Order: sequence, then structure tokens, then C-alpha cells
Amino acid sequence: CNTTDGASLDVGSCTYATSGLDCDGNCLADADGDGVCDEFEIAGCTDSEADNYDSNATDDDGSCIYIDNPCDFVPTGLNVNNIIHNRVTFNWDYGSSVYPSDYSIRFKPVDGSNWTVITMEGSAADSLPNSQTSRTRWFMQPGTTYEWNVRSRVLNGDNSIFCQSSWSSSSQFTTLDACPNMQNLSVATEAIWATFSADVPSSGEVWQSRGKMREIGTNSFRYAFGDADGNINVTKGNFEASTDYEWHTKAWCTGNVDSEGNSDPMYHSGWGEFYPFTTQALCDKMPTNLTTVTANFSQTVITMSWDTPITGEPDHYFLHLTNLGTGQVFAWNNIPGTSNSKTKYNLSPGEYSWKIRGACGTNGTSWATPFSSPVNHTLGGAKLENRSVTSLQVYPNPSRDIFNISFKSDEKQTIIIKIVNTIGKEIYTEKLTEFIGEYTKVIDISSHPKGIYFFEITTPSEVTNKKIILQ
Repeated sequence: CNTTDGASLDVGSCTYATSGLDCDGNCLADADGDGVCDEFEIAGCTDSEADNYDSNATDDDGSCIYIDNPCDFVPTGLNVNNIIHNRVTFNWDYGSSVYPSDYSIRFKPVDGSNWTVITMEGSAADSLPNSQTSRTRWFMQPGTTYEWNVRSRVLNGDNSIFCQSSWSSSSQFTTLDACPNMQNLSVATEAIWATFSADVPSSGEVWQSRGKMREIGTNSFRYAFGDADGNINVTKGNFEASTDYEWHTKAWCTGNVDSEGNSDPMYHSGWGEFYPFTTQALCDKMPTNLTTVTANFSQTVITMSWDTPITGEPDHYFLHLTNLGTGQVFAWNNIPGTSNSKTKYNLSPGEYSWKIRGACGTNGTSWATPFSSPVNHTLGGAKLENRSVTSLQVYPNPSRDIFNISFKSDEKQTIIIKIVNTIGKEIYTEKLTEFIGEYTKVIDISSHPKGIYFFEITTPSEVTNKKIILQ
């Protein structure tokens, strides 16, 4: 570009034009006349409104892309399903393949003025779009008609709102009525047993029900299940005597039935209020001083006698008489509580044993004392008087702690010594095998509650009871 006319020697001072330009800096070629030499053109999208705008591009190559703005699309096709008394699933359609990052849903009772607004808790604008068009909401009010609508949103990276559409058209739905709980709860107790009863509600169709019970102050539950009609009538045992319990129920109603005819398992009443009950005390109507008499030396008659329990007459007695030779058992299960004896006629001579217990409940009850120790008797032969104990002494009586026990046995025999409380529970027991001679012992029961106890000696021929009092 700096050629010197007449110069004959090149001294290395020549300058040359830049590629694509002449020596004056003008383009050698600029086909589109935009002032950028064809050699320096950068192809790309030059429209700043396009989503792929390239600020470095000088030559628009037709590659510009224009993406829909999610906030320009208002959701349509609003509908709901999975409706029960406290739950609904909102559904809608979205008319673009470019999804927003979030949706807002608002709802209110049709007669209300305050909207509740929930979101999809979706992604921010710089994260993946949210293509989910469904949202489940709990804590709805039963039997209520609601109005609702939805709109799309795009969030910034800090979850602030970048843009949002207008609210969609409104739609309405009505939740199911509350599922009513069981009614007429009751408990009938007898000894350690309890019968639980509850009726299905007068309104609502119940297909399943349950009850659960616990000792008050604990969280260990037992369960009772309703019958095919939903009613509960269940008897359970192994409760603790004289203990406070409570129970309540839950009903499942027919609603939101699926294609197989199954009702929604979440459509239920919830557990209701507790109904308290108390189990009965253990029966303490144990008869005492059991004796056996054969009248007029009869070979066929036995009369079994006892004293009324210290705590008063029972409702009735259970008495079992067993022929030890044949194993035949004669049972009386409803001897009046006013009775003090029972006579059995037309027996065969032999060895017999009988036992008795008092019942606090009515006929057929399980609310009764344990059976007494067996009383043996020989029918049709001389009674072995020399096998009974003699000279029985228990002192001091009453006592605050210890009792001195003494008796004699003139023949070898097995003797069982017991101290029992008024409900027949043993607090002391001792077995003497082939014992003969004089027995003496000091027994301390001061660790047990104050009250009435029975000292009991059982031999092969008889049972002897003596009341003792611990003060």
C-alpha cells in the first residue's frame, strides 16, 4: 500500500492491506451492504426478541427460535376426582408443550369470600418445567360445595414470581358428607370378661367398623371387629379385675367406589371419643368349713355342707361330686346362695371327692371363685378318723404379722397346708408327705394386705378351714 515510484532498492518498509480490505480499509466484498465485510460476517440469530438471540451475530441466518411464554397460557379443562369428605384431587389441562415452573390453585366455599391458595411447589424458572397438572388437597370440609380455579406461573431462581397467567374459569365440586361414627356404645363386664357393643349409625352406609380398647393411662390397645353388617358385638377376656379401661370406635362408609366396587379406605369417621368402663373385682364368695356327712350310716347318701362365705351369700354355688373309682361326676351349677348343704342320694359305696365354689354373677357366670380344695369321703365303710388332724391351734388371732400353727397327726398321711385370701388366692402353701407326729410352725404374712384369710389343712379324708385375721 506504500509503493514509492522510482525506488530501486527494497528496504523492508512495505505495508499491505488487511485481508478482505483494500489499502483504504474498505471491504473488498460486502454483498448485503451492512458494512461488515463478507469475510467477517458471523452467522446467527440477530433478533433480540428471539429466545436464541446471539448478540455477536452480524448476519441473520434464519435460525431464530420463538418459544411460547407459559404465562400466556391459561389452564383449561378443570375437573376433580378422588372426592371424599375431607379430600379432593384438582385436575386441569395445559394447552402448550412449554410448561410453567409452577401453578397456583385457589378455592373457597361458594358462599364464602376468603380464598385459600395452594401451589404445586414446583421448580424455579431456571430448573426443569413442571408438567404435572394434578394436585391433591386434604383438610377439606365435609358436605361443602367449593368454587376453584388455577393459573400458571414462572418463578425466578429465588422462587419469586417472574410472570403468571390470569386465573382460569371457575369450576365447582361438593365434598362427601362426613362419615358418621358408631353409636350406642356399651360394655357389659363380668369378672375378667367384657362384651363390647356398638350399632351402625342411622345415617350413612357403613361397610366396616372397628373398636379398640386400652387400660386408661396406657397406649397398649386391643381390637374388636364389626360383623358383616358393621355392628360390633364382641366378647373379650383376660382383662385385669377392678381396673379402669376405655374404648372407642371407627366406622368406614361407602363412598368414592372404584371400578371393582371397593369403597375408598380413607372415607371413615376417625376414632371417636373414648367410652370408659371398669372391670369387676374378683369374686370373693368362697364358702368355708367344708364337711361331709353320711346320714344314719347310709351306704348310698352323702350330705355335703359348708358355711356361708365371710363376705356374704353368693348368687349361687357350683358343686362337683366325683366317684373316684369310676370317674363319674355329678355337677350342680346353680345351687342357691342361701343354701349351706347339698345331699346326693342313690350312690354306690366307694371313695368320693367333692369341691365347691361361690359365684358372684348369675346363672352360667364366669364371675366366680376358684374351686375349693377337694374334700374326700368314703361311702359304705368306716371313716378313717385316725387320718384326720387333731389339736389344731392357730394363735394369736387376730395378729399383726405372725401366726403360730400347731396340730397332731397320729398316722402317716399326706397333708397340704395353705393360707388363702377371700377370693381363693394362695399366699402360703406347704406339703407334708407321709407326715406323722406334732407339727409346729411360725408363719409370717405381714407382707400381705390386712384383712381376712383362711388357714386350710387338707388330708386324704377331709379339709379343715379356720378363719384368721391380719390386722
